[in-house]
Amino acid sequence: KAAELEAAVSQNDKALTSVKTQASGELAMTKKTLGAQVDGLTGELKDSQSTIVELTKTRNSLDEKLKAKEAKVAELTVIGRPSLLVPLPHSLDNDQLNNARRLAESGGGWCIEQKDLTAARFTSEISGLLTNPQTLAAAAEAAKRAGRPDAVARLADFVLELATARTV
Repeated sequence: KAAELEAAVSQNDKALTSVKTQASGELAMTKKTLGAQVDGLTGELKDSQSTIVELTKTRNSLDEKLKAKEAKVAELTVIGRPSLLVPLPHSLDNDQLNNARRLAESGGGWCIEQKDLTAARFTSEISGLLTNPQTLAAAAEAAKRAGRPDAVARLADFVLELATARTV
């Protein structure tokens, strides 16, 4: 019986060694696979970070361009051009919406909020305006009246007036 027991223990040892070898191999493969996945995720993270940096640069550039576009309303009024304005809904302090509404209230243009803009509405508005030159002419005159071609000079005078008042 002792010999049988020794044979059984030996077989168990061989089986255990085989299982350990197999488990060790599987563990090595799992580590290798996980390592590759981590490397892949690290690469994706770096790509994502680069994308975020690029998106931030693009957003900043767009912010600058949008701020420049605010001056466009003033330019449109100075040259007397009626306009159909669709302000961005998330602009700083709703300044685009306020400017567009003021121009519309003066009769120098039309304001459609982005949430209300559809292809059908846009087509209808443009078609109506193109078939009514008297409306466009009246809006052009109203836009011209709303314009302040001397706005920069007036602002400079105001700043000088404030600076002079402080030094006196």
